[in-house]
Amino acid sequence: MPEIVQYTMTVLCVLTQDVTLGTNLALLHFMWMLVSGALLPSRGAVFPALQAGGLAPAAVRRAWAALHSGQWHIADLLPTWHQYVLADQQWEASCYAGYKPKGVDTTAFWRPALQGLLTQHYHPQAGKALPAIVVGLIACVGRVKGQRVALPTEIVRPATAAATETALLATLRARVKATLADDELAVLDAGFKIKGLQAAGLPRYVVRLAENFTARRNVLPPAQPHGRPAEYGSLVRPLARKRKDQLIPATAPDRTESWTAAGLTFRAEFWDDLPKVPDVKVSATAPTFFVTFGAGRIIG
Repeated sequence: MPEIVQYTMTVLCVLTQDVTLGTNLALLHFMWMLVSGALLPSRGAVFPALQAGGLAPAAVRRAWAALHSGQWHIADLLPTWHQYVLADQQWEASCYAGYKPKGVDTTAFWRPALQGLLTQHYHPQAGKALPAIVVGLIACVGRVKGQRVALPTEIVRPATAAATETALLATLRARVKATLADDELAVLDAGFKIKGLQAAGLPRYVVRLAENFTARRNVLPPAQPHGRPAEYGSLVRPLARKRKDQLIPATAPDRTESWTAAGLTFRAEFWDDLPKVPDVKVSATAPTFFVTFGAGRIIG
């Protein structure tokens, strides 16, 4: 048996050894089918993929039964996987400015032909939302032999089959808040909005923002001699953009910072003390954040 195959099988045995007797071996067969790539030539068909691994017909049926009705839960396997990776002493957590990033995102299993599926997820190539089973992922970020690797800590499913992706994002935000350690920083993709993150009470986070993102200052602009007094701060636009062939200029940054790493010089621009969203009135108690632009992206 090749070394990589033996190592993979050893890991799968560790993951399934505490699963209920009778389900453990069948689940082992099913997980080996997943990691072996047998689903690719079968185009996702489970029975042919199991059969391609050389399993007897009875073992194929047991592996299928373990998938849809076996006595196991992914939440019980993830801590075992986490402990195994740490004990192997190959994985090293990333750390920046004293904080360890914790990645948070959603992913989808596209099922356009599945009857009765109520949930959808945006498909960038299609340019629209398509029928899909959506799950949330929370993972620690680190490296193994110099290669960046995410170590999943939670896989979050919607509360019900009819739950929307908005409800799933709310559940994810709550789970991140409940599990975020003092030395961890949540890192989120553009699907998460600052308004929702602020409402959830996340103490620390970095989120990728849209290129046309805008916010408002948390101070009132200078009073005008005529007209109604202003209730909102001045608009802040980190990036310039065009609309109907008209250039809308970017707002000058409040400060800039430069640093050198790996022989390269980086520069970041910052806009500080912004309230939640553009429609929030100026308030001394409003939660604020800062936005920075660098390396081609803006984050809050």
